[in-house]
Amino acid sequence: MFWAGMANTFENDGRNTRLIMAHHTDHFGIKRLNTSLHPEGPDGLIEKYHGRMKAWVEKDKMRVKGSFCLTPLELKRLDIRDKVYLRGRLFYIEKLSYTLSNQQISLVDADLIEC
Repeated sequence: MFWAGMANTFENDGRNTRLIMAHHTDHFGIKRLNTSLHPEGPDGLIEKYHGRMKAWVEKDKMRVKGSFCLTPLELKRLDIRDKVYLRGRLFYIEKLSYTLSNQQISLVDADLIEC
């Protein structure tokens, strides 16, 4: 909820009450805020803050699985938040699987999803 200060009551008897709102418009129909906690609409949470993420989730994405030969230093420097450029497209790393032994590191099985 948003704190919108103090407002007159419906009786208009000069008393004020605390105004806590989930929408940008108060009980008299006056727009007081620029955003709304309602998800839909032009001032809603999805449009204001989550529109790009919603578009990415709804988009058709290519998934790629592959095996890569990475050195221990490359594995150490690899940040899972980085994007991987592969054959002209950018991918996020979804999952990495590999086996460690005292002699070597196996091939890294990677699941990638298109950005």
